[in-house]
Amino acid sequence: MSLPVELYAIASGTVQGVAFRYKVKQIADAHGLTGYAQNLPNGSVVVVCQGPQERIDAFVEKVWKIHYPVDIEDFKTVIREPQAPFVEFAVK
Repeated sequence: MSLPVELYAIASGTVQGVAFRYKVKQIADAHGLTGYAQNLPNGSVVVVCQGPQERIDAFVEKVWKIHYPVDIEDFKTVIREPQAPFVEFAVK
């Protein structure tokens, strides 16, 4: 398995008030990833998660498949070195 990386992503569209963060948590937990999802004041959601690159890739693919009532217009992602370790995936 590869070394851990960190995904920093911003989801925009209909992603607040539709349980998006909780669905993201379910996907992250299923892939053994840690981090968090948090609403932003502009209506988007920030997602930060850590794990092996191949699990991060699978996670991103699954997030794009989240459907109604969620409507993801964009999911901008950046892969970077892990900033600080997380113990679990949290919904903030």
